[in-house]
Amino acid sequence: MSDEREEPDYRDAAYWARIRRIVDAAPPLSEEQRLVIRAAFAAPATNREAA
Repeated sequence: MSDEREEPDYRDAAYWARIRRIVDAAPPLSEEQRLVIRAAFAAPATNREAA
């Protein structure tokens, strides 16, 4: 049994419809989660590489 998956076709409308359903079903992020994400993107590149 292989664990390899095919690369998704990002141009396929069904792929994006599935992504939208997953995102729509997810609970909203808390303010703390938003801050963690913002901090990760605002961090200097050297800090991101160490993480």
